[in-house]
Amino acid sequence: MLHAFNCLYDLALTYSMRRPMLARELALDAMVQGIRMGRPDLTYRANALLGAL
Repeated sequence: MLHAFNCLYDLALTYSMRRPMLARELALDAMVQGIRMGRPDLTYRANALLGAL
């Protein structure tokens, strides 16, 4: 599941400039993945990215 989070997070970073709406959805999915894994550090990381978008 950590791999899924990393993939979503990296994709959100990749698309942040070209497709901001897609990047927001990916960051939100990464945040949910962090919640499902019970990892608040990952959730905060994805939330910070979501806030920056």
